[in-house]
Amino acid sequence: MNEAMLYAGTVCALVRSAIDKTPAELPEKIEIERLVDYAKRHALVSLMAQGMLDNKIQVGPGIAKRLLSLIQTNRIFKKLRNSHKEAVRNAFEDAGIENVILKGEDIDKFYPEPDLRESCDCDIYVGTEYMKQSREIMKNLGFEMLEEGLEHDEYEIDGLVVFEIHNKFAHEEFDEAKECKKILKRLRIKEGKKHTLYMTDEDIFFYMVCHTAKHFKQGGIGLKNIVDLWVLKNRIDTKQAEKYIKNANLSEIYNELLALADFWLEGKELPEKYRQDAEEIARGTWRGTAEKNKENMEKRSFKVKLKNLVKMYNFPRYLLEDRYPILKKAPCLLPFCRLHRAITSKNKNIMK
Repeated sequence: MNEAMLYAGTVCALVRSAIDKTPAELPEKIEIERLVDYAKRHALVSLMAQGMLDNKIQVGPGIAKRLLSLIQTNRIFKKLRNSHKEAVRNAFEDAGIENVILKGEDIDKFYPEPDLRESCDCDIYVGTEYMKQSREIMKNLGFEMLEEGLEHDEYEIDGLVVFEIHNKFAHEEFDEAKECKKILKRLRIKEGKKHTLYMTDEDIFFYMVCHTAKHFKQGGIGLKNIVDLWVLKNRIDTKQAEKYIKNANLSEIYNELLALADFWLEGKELPEKYRQDAEEIARGTWRGTAEKNKENMEKRSFKVKLKNLVKMYNFPRYLLEDRYPILKKAPCLLPFCRLHRAITSKNKNIMK
């Protein structure tokens, strides 16, 4: 077993221990500080740290203090972000903006201790028709816009809490997009609200698989994606979701993800056909590997790249007016403003 696989297996064993109290041990060849840094790369350090504490694994006082600090820091961060999330969703509700949480925020609740699950940002879908209105609301709430995008706007508050407000529910270039967007018709209204929506458990699972599959095709995934899949699979009835997965032509990727989860979290044998992907996940980060991202970009068809460049150029006028106020007085400058924005844009998501 190579070193990356050893560290990946150790992290996953400790993470599982933190989740379901299965006993875990530390292999002799593991260096504690490197293990902590490795877990951080995969956004699993809080769960792993809790697993180490639960199993009373002997570490030096400096490492023990660091583990406790990592757990406490994540708890504080989650509490702060949840406070902002509630404020944003309440503001959207008051403004009549239909909104639903995407990705990780909906997965937290399936963990025995939600505060231990790490996440980098909060994603909220509002749809294209509400994007301009949402900008004003986010500004009034004290958020700073980091990037305006074709598919989402990115905001920051308190110097570390990042929110992404999305106008796209699924990426059209992927085969599963059509089936994924059917979730929108199945959304439910939160009790006591009119515009605050939520996904059913099976749709949370299906959306997570679609999102993981997208990253798997693009630049790879990390151990955190595998852990999320394993947690949800063990806590909800996935029969209906698996029908959606089949309809979305994702069965092959889904079966591989299940095999990886069984390998790292259940100790089962890994089919040889998945070993290369497992090793790539192990040596990467929660975002996959740089090599995989580069390889994916090279594989992308000219048609897809051209389509994305056209999308970049055809940036909505109402969004451009915020950046180029002169457009309100001189609409004829729209082509030049679009060209300037396309050339100077920092939005890397355009080509993802």
